[in-house]
This record gives sequence, C-alpha cells and structure tokens, in this order.
Amino acid sequence: MKQSILFSKNDTLQIKGIGILLIVLHNFFHWVQPSTGENEFFFDILFFKNYATLLIDYPEQFVNLSFSFFGHYGVQLFIFISGYGLSTSYSIKTSTYFAFIKHRLLKVYPPFLIGVFVLCLYTFFLNKKVLSIQWGLSIIYKLLSIHIFLPEEALSINGPWWFFGLIIHFYFIFIPLQRLINRYGISGFLGINFSAYLLIFLLLEPLLEHKIYVMANVIGHLPEFTLGIFIASRKVISIRKSWFFIALITFSLGNIFFVFYPFTFLSIIIIFLFLFQYRGSILNWMKALIEFFGDYSLFIFVLHGFFRNIFIPLTIEKSILEVIGFALAYLFFVTILSVVCQKIYNYLKTIL
Repeated sequence: MKQSILFSKNDTLQIKGIGILLIVLHNFFHWVQPSTGENEFFFDILFFKNYATLLIDYPEQFVNLSFSFFGHYGVQLFIFISGYGLSTSYSIKTSTYFAFIKHRLLKVYPPFLIGVFVLCLYTFFLNKKVLSIQWGLSIIYKLLSIHIFLPEEALSINGPWWFFGLIIHFYFIFIPLQRLINRYGISGFLGINFSAYLLIFLLLEPLLEHKIYVMANVIGHLPEFTLGIFIASRKVISIRKSWFFIALITFSLGNIFFVFYPFTFLSIIIIFLFLFQYRGSILNWMKALIEFFGDYSLFIFVLHGFFRNIFIPLTIEKSILEVIGFALAYLFFVTILSVVCQKIYNYLKTIL
C-alpha cells in the first residue's frame, strides 16, 4: 500500500503546529525532574536507558518523560517543511540568488530582533539585570549566524536560538541544492546525503571535543532539508509501508547504537510523513488549533525559551497533573505573548 504526499497550505501549518508544540513542551519538560536527556546534539546510550528506566519506575510520568526525550524532533519537522516550502515558493516565482536571500532574511531577522528586545526587557525587569558584555557578544554572534561554529556558543543565552543560524545557512545553500536535485533527481538527493553522512561521522566527535555541535550545523541536517526539496520537486511521492517500518527500526536503533544515531533525524521524518497521511481521523477542532499554533510558530519559537524560567521552578515537588498544568499555563502564556508581538510586528510593517 502506498500513500501520496502533496502538501496544501493547511498541511504545512499543521506540520509547523505539531513541530512547535513538540519543541516548546520539550524545552519545558527537559528541565523538569525526572529528566531523561536526549540524543539531539550528540549521542549517549544513557539517555535512552534513563527514559526506559524512568518510564518503568514511574509510568505516570509518561507525558513529561516522552516530551523530554522525543520532543526535540519537532525541529526536524521545521527543517523538512522549510526545504519543502522554499522549493515550492521558489519554483512558483523564480528570483535572483541575492533577491531570494534578501527576501528570506527580511522574514527572519525582524522577529528575531523583537525577541532580543523582549529578552532585554525580561532580563531587566524580572532579573533586575542588564545584559553583560559576554551576553552582548553572544547576541552579536547569533545575529551574524556564526554562533553554531563557535565553542560553547550554540546554546548560549537562549538555547532554542541555535536554530536561527542553521536556517539562515540553509537559505544561503538552498538554490544550489535545489538545482542539483532538480537536475539529477534521486541521484542528486542520494549523493548530497551520502556526503553529508560521511562528514557527520568524520566530524561529529572531533568537533564535540571542542564543544562545537555538528548536529547544530547544516551538515548535520542536510538529509531532512533536502528531503523537503526532493518531495517538492517530485510534486507527489509515495511512502511505502516497508519504508515506514525500516525508518521505525532505524530510529529505534539510533537511540541505542551510535552507528545508527545520525540516521534518526531523517527516519523520524519518514515515520511522521507516513502517519501524517491518516490525519483525517483528527477532529476538525484539533486541526484548527494545530494550524493556529503553526500560524504563530515563528514568534512562539523566538519567545518561548527564556520565559520557561518563570514556570519551571513552580513544578518542584508537584504532582504530575500539576506539572502538566504548569506546562499548559506556560504554553498559553507564551502563545498569547507571541500573538501580541506578531500583531505589533504586522502593524509596524504597514507604517514603516
């Protein structure tokens, strides 16, 4: 049996909505005890052992343990849908390379700068501090998108912001990647990713010794990004059940054995795409809610990181239901703030 993929605007909003919910709740539960750790930027079998052991000992903690261990894969949904979305929009209205880069940067940087401004207000009014010189330098590194190349800078200040460097670098290499895949098809896609996986295995551990994460750079996530481009280039692609089961096995092994670890990120996309075909069983109101989160996902992503510090201390020595309640309160607070910031941003665009 095969399932066909062709994403509508609502589909992409749903994917973004699912992705941002996974990311926000992961970044919350990641700091709530008991914590599992996760195979995100590097591999450690201890993380899976933590998850399995804690789940057996505390089955009632299933929600927070699962978001803690698996939630970071929401990032892969954004990487994939970025490759897909860029490819479909660029094919509709072709522009020059520099016009494309300018257009994309103007979409990303204003919300990011608003996030920096909100962070300054948060630090001053809630922490009674002003930004230090080191923080200022770290913000500059992030604005220049070089933080993911520097030791200990990828996750500095506000951990989730590491993603901005990644996506901006993808913008710069998108057009060459798309042209390769459009010209050579599956051979181009496989060739790019063979090179990517080779570099991952060669560089991951040596750079980790210098506290630089390959899995925070474009090399680490070329497979997910180029899969989006490849699917867009084919217009319709079929997902076999056999691919789903191979991806499921690879994903499972990748959280146990290092040799499979780099393939977990692409595997989770294959798993998601197969399951996404059955989304029609989701209630309509849930679809609308997920699309709402997808619509505001950029500002939610920009703002959610530092505000978790308000809610996480409230979870100490609380029941699991209370912890989940604080997580939902945190999500609600960040969402409202994001809606307000996006409305202000949209208004400023009309008068500037």
